[in-house]
Amino acid sequence: MCGRFMRDARIDERSRTKMLAKTEDRCVMLEYAAKHAAAERMIFMKKSLAFFCCMMLAAFVLHARAQTDPLHIVVLGSSTAEGTGPSNRNNAWVNRYRVYLQNLNPQHAVTNLARGGYTTYHLMPDGNVPPAGRAVPDRERNITKALSLKPSAIIINLPSNDATNNYTVAEQLANYDAMLAKARAATVPVWITTTQPRNLSEAQRQNLMAMRDSTFARWGSKAIDFWSEIAEANGRIKSIYDSGDGIHLNDAAHAILFDRVVAAEVHNVAALTDSVFLDLVQRASFDFFWLEANASNGLIKDRSASGAPSSIAAVGFGLTAIAIAIDRGWITREAGRTRVLNTLKTFWEKPQGRETSGRIGYKGFFYHFLDMNTALRAWNSELSSIDTALLLAGILDMKQYFTNNETQENDIRALADSIYYRVEWNWMRNFQPNITGGWFPESGFINWWWSGYNEAMIMCLLALGSPTYPIPNTQFVGWNAWTSGYQWQTHYGYSYVVFPPLFGHQYSHCWIDFRGIQDAYMRNRGIDYFENSRRATLAARAYAIANPRGHAGYGENVWGITACDGPNGYAARGAPPEQNDDGTIAPTAAASSIAFTPQESMAAMRHMYDTYRTQLWTKYGFRDAFNLNVNWWGPDVIGIDEGPIVLMIENYRTGRVWQRFMQNPDIQRGLQRAGFTSTGTRVQDKSFETPNAFMLAQNYPNPFNPSTTIHFSLPQRQWVTLRVFNLSGQAIATLVHDTLEAGDYAVSFDGKHLPSGIYFYAIQAGAWQQTRKAILVR
Repeated sequence: MCGRFMRDARIDERSRTKMLAKTEDRCVMLEYAAKHAAAERMIFMKKSLAFFCCMMLAAFVLHARAQTDPLHIVVLGSSTAEGTGPSNRNNAWVNRYRVYLQNLNPQHAVTNLARGGYTTYHLMPDGNVPPAGRAVPDRERNITKALSLKPSAIIINLPSNDATNNYTVAEQLANYDAMLAKARAATVPVWITTTQPRNLSEAQRQNLMAMRDSTFARWGSKAIDFWSEIAEANGRIKSIYDSGDGIHLNDAAHAILFDRVVAAEVHNVAALTDSVFLDLVQRASFDFFWLEANASNGLIKDRSASGAPSSIAAVGFGLTAIAIAIDRGWITREAGRTRVLNTLKTFWEKPQGRETSGRIGYKGFFYHFLDMNTALRAWNSELSSIDTALLLAGILDMKQYFTNNETQENDIRALADSIYYRVEWNWMRNFQPNITGGWFPESGFINWWWSGYNEAMIMCLLALGSPTYPIPNTQFVGWNAWTSGYQWQTHYGYSYVVFPPLFGHQYSHCWIDFRGIQDAYMRNRGIDYFENSRRATLAARAYAIANPRGHAGYGENVWGITACDGPNGYAARGAPPEQNDDGTIAPTAAASSIAFTPQESMAAMRHMYDTYRTQLWTKYGFRDAFNLNVNWWGPDVIGIDEGPIVLMIENYRTGRVWQRFMQNPDIQRGLQRAGFTSTGTRVQDKSFETPNAFMLAQNYPNPFNPSTTIHFSLPQRQWVTLRVFNLSGQAIATLVHDTLEAGDYAVSFDGKHLPSGIYFYAIQAGAWQQTRKAILVR
């Protein structure tokens, strides 16, 4: 996997070194322009605004715009935000922004609590006791007051008064931290403008510039640039932007500030509900599997780097992701079925044998990495036991998904059985207590076998459940050998079977629903493996909050240590207990635990997206990893990161993957042979996300060409009508006209026969109605 050769530290080091050297030679890293759909959407909407306003006489348009979800933005700050400087306060950036938002939706609101002369101390929370000589909080204009107004988002604009009062950068940052802690507790996003130029003393201007730099460094995409273009190199105001007093900015400067606030997309991020955000993350991650693939043979790249080979584990995750995409309307069943069939034909038909080249595998197992075009062994990689198991999980899931009596779906089911039944699990055991790590045609078996808690639990169950080549299951062989390596420890108040990297607590759970079932070991401990993973995740988060090594950024919403790339290369990172913790965070670690820790994982994902989006987000979702100690951002998106994100979000939302995979008789046989029995109860009763309100999401992508997907949620069984209208109010398509059960739904709309322009889609479910706008661009 381009530097991710094996997940287990026990790999033969000589082979690992050889593999990594080849990896570095062959992988050309791809740098991304960090663009996202929301930015493109807003740019287009601004250009379309004039045309849209011309159509406001149409009653349908007025109704549609009134139905979009209202936002409430609260502004805190001093004289610039209050409106001092421009010739008319209507030209101040806050008032321009209010008009801008209300052009989008008349129900959007901006509350301005700014007051001239204010500093960070004036905005501190109620009850703050300032040092001598510092201002006390203004209870009517501080962060506490702002939060009491239940805002969608807060913008803080303090240009220069702290520097004028000679407050240090450290105390300014401490004050911001105190305010942001209150906002985080209330789950309200906050944007902070940088300092602004002002004609002060040299020392004070140095203070302004240091605070500017700290704002960018500390808050990333939540920092709004109020400095560049309007400042001289020495920190003074450029004369063309000076209102005349050397302190405040004129109309032209406020126009720039307004543009910067719009570009920060405060209103877009604030409007991003959890459900829509999960759509965004899940869809972007799925796109990796659909687009970074060879459609003719079904192989999926290990990572986004140019020239990367296929990872068979990524293929396994990608197969299940295809089923999710069909259910959510991102691709058609026909397209998904064809891709899956091509994939299974590749793994069944390509030659197997013990030759060192020209083979896809041996004894039913497959090589870890395959050439994207030939589907044959790449890089002298190992015949991988665990990666074959992850591939098989996806293949068997396709058997459960494609159940229609139709030629292609019949073929998929037959091929899935054939591929699984061909695997000679007992051969890979090589007379050891359990399955070995793999095999090389040049040197034979890897000299260790799988034991102890990690990602290979699903592999052991597949080996036990095989109807053709199962491994024995005795006192010293099979499942007992697996559990013999368990270590039960307590960290940060959580007791569980440890494995430091979080991926080991996630991969098997992507397909197997361990809730409410126990083997002998877990019966003795009084929990199940799902609860074990929940505790491991919470302990990992607690470790980041405690931050014993003092890494930059670690905290309640920046956590998740797992095997990933880092500034000094790949490592199997994890904690607790600490293992190779060098300050590198992998977004997949928190995201893929969402089924175990919904609130904590959602908060972490949103924080990383909101705060580091410019550096971290790509067209395929989150990059592999980042390290704030050295401002390092991983260059790649990696398949075995994105797969668990797609699958575990789906398990959290609907439980569909778990539900169908657990119906496979071979999986049930493996669980039974391992001694799993039902507990009769579940440690956590909630099996999937149940909508608690009606919701019609913004279509994605938007603008679109030629098709887009519309998501909606129903909290109860309801007759639903979903139609698409043109600007004249004429219904041009009926997408839904039926009784639907409570749940989340995705509907595709194809506009290939329609002209470019603005369209509206409207839903009615009982008495509830809502309308949204979609833009078709040719």
